[in-house]
Amino acid sequence: MKRINILFACFICWGLLVISSSAVIVIKKRQDLLDFSRKIAERTVTIYPVRASILDCNGVKVAWTEWQFYFRFVPKQAASAEKLCNELGIIFAPENVSDKKYLQQNIPAEKTAAAVKLVRKYKFRLRKVSVRRYNRLSAAAEYFIGRTVEHCGISGIEAEYNNILQGQPGIYRIMRGPSGKIAKNSFKVVSPMRVGSDLRLKSSLLELQCGIFSKEVMQ
Repeated sequence: MKRINILFACFICWGLLVISSSAVIVIKKRQDLLDFSRKIAERTVTIYPVRASILDCNGVKVAWTEWQFYFRFVPKQAASAEKLCNELGIIFAPENVSDKKYLQQNIPAEKTAAAVKLVRKYKFRLRKVSVRRYNRLSAAAEYFIGRTVEHCGISGIEAEYNNILQGQPGIYRIMRGPSGKIAKNSFKVVSPMRVGSDLRLKSSLLELQCGIFSKEVMQ
């Protein structure tokens, strides 16, 4: 009888050990799932359209926006980078990057299509750095046209007709997994993007350069 009681007690202890081990495994798996779910984050992204152009009465661009592209290379790759620039027909003018380990060569927006093929040939990587607003005006006329900061007009014609030129930024929701990659079929449109419209002034580029300003625009 005593032996049976001992065996029964051992059996109970074994059962409790198995149950507690299973409980620990379940809790751990649940914690792993919770940690995984926290890592999958839903983010809202705002994408701005390229700002529209300001034209003179003849349709000549007075102010316009272009994407600015570049590629980086180490000093020992300078010869290849120069050959790439020669094939593109642009001036080889590398700039020092802040960490001084790399050099950076800017690419004009109109050369982007050709640059995409050539950077692969020379094993460089083309990157998009920012957008830049250009104009071909004198200082006085530039003051009249105005300035932009981060897609938004802050003075002059740029500010007065900002809603027309800027368009409507698009708002999108995306899901990123633990690796940082966008999850498949997770791209949702909250508010669609609307591209801005070009603005045509009633003044010519020559009149603007000569200081003859008119805020009238052509419909």
